[in-house]
Amino acid sequence: MNQKDVLKELQQEYEESIPKKIRLLSDLIEQVKKEKSKVSLTTLRGEIHKIAGNAGSYGFGEVSALCKEMDQKLVRKIENFSPSLFSKDFINSLDLFLNEVKAQFQSTRDTQSSDQKTGFHIFAIATPACSLDIIERNKAMLPLDFSIEMDSKKALFLLLDPDFSPDAVMLPLAFTNGGQEGLDFLHKLRQERPDFSPIIILVVEDLDVETRILLSQENIDYQLEMPLSFEEFGTLAGNFFKTKKKVSERVLILDDDSDVAKFIAASLEAIDLVTLPITDETKLFDELKQFAPQVLILDIKLPRYSGLDLLKAIRADRKYADLIIICITAYVDTKTIEKAHQYLADEFLAKPIDKAVIQAVVSKLLKRKAEVAQELGARPIIQKGKPKQKETVVIVDDDEDLAKVLKFSFESYGFKVVHFGVGNDAIKYLSQEVGKTSFSLFVLDRMLPDMDGLEILKIAQELFLGEVPIIILSVLGAEKDMLEGLSKGAVDYVAKPFSLSFFMQKVLRLVS
Repeated sequence: MNQKDVLKELQQEYEESIPKKIRLLSDLIEQVKKEKSKVSLTTLRGEIHKIAGNAGSYGFGEVSALCKEMDQKLVRKIENFSPSLFSKDFINSLDLFLNEVKAQFQSTRDTQSSDQKTGFHIFAIATPACSLDIIERNKAMLPLDFSIEMDSKKALFLLLDPDFSPDAVMLPLAFTNGGQEGLDFLHKLRQERPDFSPIIILVVEDLDVETRILLSQENIDYQLEMPLSFEEFGTLAGNFFKTKKKVSERVLILDDDSDVAKFIAASLEAIDLVTLPITDETKLFDELKQFAPQVLILDIKLPRYSGLDLLKAIRADRKYADLIIICITAYVDTKTIEKAHQYLADEFLAKPIDKAVIQAVVSKLLKRKAEVAQELGARPIIQKGKPKQKETVVIVDDDEDLAKVLKFSFESYGFKVVHFGVGNDAIKYLSQEVGKTSFSLFVLDRMLPDMDGLEILKIAQELFLGEVPIIILSVLGAEKDMLEGLSKGAVDYVAKPFSLSFFMQKVLRLVS
């Protein structure tokens, strides 16, 4: 699949599945009417829960909202199950819900636009089967267009056409055992089409010293030795795009809803991350070992195991201490969020997943991880324990009650806290303390009496050269508000109201 069109393809695939989803909902509602059982109600609730989590990601926000509302309603019905709940009003509400979902699906055919980028086209000729197998199985993860022609004569005919100009040509040194037909092919191509200069990738059975010397005279850009590994080919792809991004930045996505898993994968592939979406939680630890991701996106509600139990099990293994873990769920409650952070989740996102938000969050966490690694590598090893001099946290929020609670919480961990209720006072203080006071963190409210907290963020970044992490607190919790804060340099954006214990554990990990 052409990488630049992958989101468009997924959108089309999802829209084509809508009639099937509606038929399934209709059948399950009819089953509830017929059986009037807890089992049938639970089955219906499970399908509604899935749509609540995936519809919004594909542009059907109203459908997602309808399903979330019904999901929560059915949870209460199931928890307090009684045969008497199947009243005429309840049955009518299911029919009304189905009609509303149908109407919203029909009226909200808004295709989510995907980021466009120029595809890099590699044309492979008579490449050994083992190498093609590796690339074929993984090409959807790479930011490349990839085509194959096993017949070398047909391949040469195509390449001699001026309208066919792939960016790179990949071919073996030997089309037969012991031969050097690959070089003959290149000589012919260069002779017949001298103005065509693609990148040349030569696959060699045994890349010994003599072969290297031979190829050094042939103007070969890349020499790959058999057997070819995906990691090696991924590194090659990074060189093609002349990017500093390491192709080893891999994201494993576990969600039993394949629509959500594929959507997240496509969204992250659009920013040149390598992804592997899986739907079976029993394969999680095998894929953690084999795929070796830097980021895991983990659904909380899974069929066989709880995502929280899996999170706890992962963190119990010290080799995954540096793994970035983002938990996602369509059914959010305070206890679940607190548990997720207690088990050291790095972030918690509610479904439906927005493409721009997941891109921003993953990018921010990867960037922060790289910065921390660089800082730790540059510092001498220091003694554990509290610093002799208290580091300062600045809180700018006109909510006095919240500020008192935050101040008490930070002070209980040994920090000095300075609080301001208006932005101008905070700016004056920060301007005076540059170079004098050691700051650990700035916590800024968006809606201050005299200004937007983002104005303070901008000034603080200029004063302290972006070295002090900044967290935004706000009742403005929409995706666009969150994206605005993250794009302007905040390390996190926390919507009010929030769990204090969740917030403090996250902050302590950030500043430790």
